[in-house]
Amino acid sequence: MNVLVTGGASPPPSVVASAELYDPATQTWALTGTMSAARSNHTATLLGNGKVVAVGAFGQSGIRLRSTELYDPASNTWTLTGSLVTGRVTQSTSLLTDGRVLIAGGQGDDSTVLSSAELYDPAFASWTATGPLATARNYHSSTLLNNGKVLAVGGSLANGIVIASTELYTPGIAAAPNCNPDIDGDGTFIATTDALILMRIGMGVNSSAAIGGINFPAAATRKTWPSIRDYLVTQCGFSLP
Repeated sequence: MNVLVTGGASPPPSVVASAELYDPATQTWALTGTMSAARSNHTATLLGNGKVVAVGAFGQSGIRLRSTELYDPASNTWTLTGSLVTGRVTQSTSLLTDGRVLIAGGQGDDSTVLSSAELYDPAFASWTATGPLATARNYHSSTLLNNGKVLAVGGSLANGIVIASTELYTPGIAAAPNCNPDIDGDGTFIATTDALILMRIGMGVNSSAAIGGINFPAAATRKTWPSIRDYLVTQCGFSLP
């Protein structure tokens, strides 16, 4: 497995956009694709699909970047992906068990220490705000635990005071931005037919059937089952047989 090194300051305060790969088999470094923006003090996280997301950075002139980028090792190229809600640096970054990426804290503009946190969902290439830290902190660490929670440890405040406290983040269920609770499209949220559709999903019924006295028609109001299934997979992130 190769090692990817990205950006940085060379020499400070000049920020670079270049990236390099280290091959342990040959013990050599080689230039690879260049990032869209020069950045330093960022984090790079390996995703479940093998790509790497670079996030949170000082740009030229010390600007906190909101832009994030994906590195594809198959093509050795970088592409822009969703932008952060808040530009930041020196944050902690954790890959969650469901494949999303959590960033927490760090420094915002004017060196403000942040308590805010965000989640990146590779399926939708987007960042969304999530529950904030109880204490604003930067230069802290975060560790994914076996139970799926994330432990944030230490760090410092804006005045440089070191923090001794720790916090636990509990992820929620991944939500799809375009998923509407009106599953069958009849204009009523969580109506009886919506509940039947969810029951049918749980039992693996994908066509007209009668189980336990409950009738599951092949079509529900304005959407047929194939269109409902496609909607749940593409817009709601369901994994269906």
